[in-house]
Amino acid sequence: MADRRKTGYLGYLLCFLCLYLSLLASHNGLATEVNFEPGSFADNFLWGVSTAAFQTEGAWNEEGKGASIWDSFVYNQRVEYRGQNADVSSDTYHHYRDDIKLLKQLGVGAYRFSVSWPRVLPNGLLSSKNIPGLQFYKNLVTELTAVNIKPVVALHHWDLPQALQDYGGWENETTVFLFTEYARLMFRELGEQVKMWITIDQPQDVALFGYGYGSMAPGVREPGTKEYKVAHNLLSAHIKTYRMYQSEFNTLHKGIIGMAMSVDWMEPKTESQNDKDAADRALRFHLGWFLQPLLGGDYPEVMKTLISRKSNLQSFKGSRLPTFSESENKTSNGTLDFIGITFRKTLKVAYKDRGMESDYEADQDVEISPDQSTVSQSSEGLRKLMQWIKKEYSNPELYVTAGGFSDCGNIYDQDRIQYLKEHINEVLKAIKYDNCRVGGYFALSFLDGFDWLHGYQLKSGLYHVDFEDSAKRRTEKASARYFRELIRHNGFNWTYPAHFVDKVIREKDDFLVDRFPADFRWGVATAAYQIEGGWNEDGKGPSIWDTFAHNGRLANGDTGDVACDSYHKFREDVQNVKALGVKMWITFNEAFVVSWMGYGIGVFAPGVHEPSEGAYKVAHNIIRSHVKAYHTYDKHFRSLYHGKVGITIDCDWKQPKTSSALDRYAAERALQFKLGWFANPIFGNGDYPSVMKQFVARKSREQSLAKSRLPEFTAEEKLMNRGSADFLGLNHYTTNYIRHNVREDRSYEGDQDLDISYDDCWNTTESSWLRINPWGIRSLLIWIRDRYGNPPVFITENGVSDDGTLQDTRRNYYYRGYINEVLKAIKLDQCNVKGYVAWSLMDNLEWTSGYTQKFGLYQVNFTDPNRSRRPKESVQFFSKLVADNGFTNKV
Repeated sequence: MADRRKTGYLGYLLCFLCLYLSLLASHNGLATEVNFEPGSFADNFLWGVSTAAFQTEGAWNEEGKGASIWDSFVYNQRVEYRGQNADVSSDTYHHYRDDIKLLKQLGVGAYRFSVSWPRVLPNGLLSSKNIPGLQFYKNLVTELTAVNIKPVVALHHWDLPQALQDYGGWENETTVFLFTEYARLMFRELGEQVKMWITIDQPQDVALFGYGYGSMAPGVREPGTKEYKVAHNLLSAHIKTYRMYQSEFNTLHKGIIGMAMSVDWMEPKTESQNDKDAADRALRFHLGWFLQPLLGGDYPEVMKTLISRKSNLQSFKGSRLPTFSESENKTSNGTLDFIGITFRKTLKVAYKDRGMESDYEADQDVEISPDQSTVSQSSEGLRKLMQWIKKEYSNPELYVTAGGFSDCGNIYDQDRIQYLKEHINEVLKAIKYDNCRVGGYFALSFLDGFDWLHGYQLKSGLYHVDFEDSAKRRTEKASARYFRELIRHNGFNWTYPAHFVDKVIREKDDFLVDRFPADFRWGVATAAYQIEGGWNEDGKGPSIWDTFAHNGRLANGDTGDVACDSYHKFREDVQNVKALGVKMWITFNEAFVVSWMGYGIGVFAPGVHEPSEGAYKVAHNIIRSHVKAYHTYDKHFRSLYHGKVGITIDCDWKQPKTSSALDRYAAERALQFKLGWFANPIFGNGDYPSVMKQFVARKSREQSLAKSRLPEFTAEEKLMNRGSADFLGLNHYTTNYIRHNVREDRSYEGDQDLDISYDDCWNTTESSWLRINPWGIRSLLIWIRDRYGNPPVFITENGVSDDGTLQDTRRNYYYRGYINEVLKAIKLDQCNVKGYVAWSLMDNLEWTSGYTQKFGLYQVNFTDPNRSRRPKESVQFFSKLVADNGFTNKV
């Protein structure tokens, strides 16, 4: 049926999120918590969330804001996903009051955000002060403090005014002075309420990727020189700003000033002394590059020595690493009240003589690679990092100012819960056992936003943002609920359900190696109109689909007049079925499609448009027809033929969009309106679902109708309906998210009061309605088990569309995932599933989509008059699956 309408360090730093995706993908549910530490944090431990202006604010040119280097970088198509931009993004500029309500509900004690320098000073100069932009931040800070949320403000998170970059940006020492002037303005305007400031967020990335490798804004590529010069100016800007605050504002405002570092833990690749030295060297180059000047007055000795030696060998007149004067040494020492940490990952470091290469990584004589260990082992790097900082810098105060990772946007984000749990637990251990001074943890990030080089393809928020919605609607993810409980209990001393996500979702990556029951049946499916052809041969009369197609209602003017020509090629098709190793009467297939799409909205044959009542009338007659056919067979033919009679119902899994009661009820309602519409009369109590009767009756009364638009069964019919099937045929393809929403339209869809959407993480296909989400089928089978007494179920259709290629790896992935979830439903959940039928044996006419979507295991050449067939790669996969009657390994 189907249709319904440079490498090395650069690469590792920029793709650290992708590493976490792969680590988490192999991390099935919650880990065995061998080293988990229960306990609570100190009462003054600060819980918060983080955002960055460019990523979330939007309003990129509103109310006088100037352009930033990231605006220019994006518009010059320097990001991975071209065509995307942050012009609107999460639109916190207009929605900050609603966001503060979410922060209050989350229970955080602090909110770390950044100020957009070009919003306050469009050209970077005090003379360009933009009152509306400044007022925005004053309003934000005032309203945060009014609800006892501490504003933690970063003055610069990468979005330098483009006007300053036109004069060299951070390469120009004048920018140091201008930053100090900008900081003074913000201290003056916000300092009474803001007591915790971050001057520059992740300065290593600005220097290294913005001006060294050129992979981030502003895109200057001069590795080996510019990153060191820019870093020196960034340090100078922080130092001068810190001293200015101390002399002008500290007595009055009594705030603290820090800098937030992007940090990786560097683990020796082997136990050799060379690799141990290399790992230590890499830490000093990356973290010591900024911390040593601010806490010790100068760059790390190893950094100065190596860069000087290599610069000399490369015939530079002096070291490529700038120097601090003696007076600057004294001024810089002790210019941090706290260190902010953006922890990323653990890296493996090996010694490698890089010879005459001239760039940041080569200067270290190291080779760096990702750590392919589990997330648990990776999270241990955070504690090791804190221990190292404590030892090297006399235990300064630390805050994890951004802790998190990006994924594709899953609302039921068990992986993010796992990340938060393990990393925050390592922080607790660092405090409890190592006496590290850690003052707080800020989850990254509060909201989904524009993920720098990755655009909207990666999401890091505790709250999902619908970027297609003009209102940028926020939806709480499972991780937000988990983080709220952590905050509420100030740590891990609390009893809670093991997970904040359904068991089926938690186990989605747990591949089950096992076989199906011995009597499990395998098959492939087709449908007459979609494959037979011979539409008017040998006395055949026209069907409604012949008429519908001949009136030009199918894509590209396609028809089923010839289709796959199975009418003439059935012997070949039988052999193809036999090659698959596939060793019962269905009264109606997808009665929903006939009722709603054929007689409700009229997009399928016969094309009747009666959305208010048509579908209900037709479905009522289909059910009655099925029941009569069943009882006819039961009375006159069963004893003779010993067959079975069932009905096939198509249904996607309906997952609540949020954990709210309204959305949970809406998801149940959606299932009752779709599957229960036909299943409840036959497999349930003989009548329509109660919720369906109630909702349609109420909506009918609101229309001033004398009776419900949903027909009624007589008492006798209800008795006849009950149990009138030997099995339930289930056609399943995808999953929908369901959100409660009162609808005004009087139709089958409007009667349900809900909206349907998809998860950003579910892979797309050639069919707009079909997203790949294997765990949905297991959830649906459990629902059928629980609602209808675990009847025999045959999966009568399941498959995926593509462009018809013979190398159909997506189909193998789809079958592997979905069929394994069916196996879990049988073995782990005791669902009474008796067989699986793949859609489809061959590519065919996919109803109104014509020949544009291909679901077949066999490719059909529709331009060949002979309609030749060729097996796709999936034939081999499916054949082996049938022959083995299950999965003998994870491949």
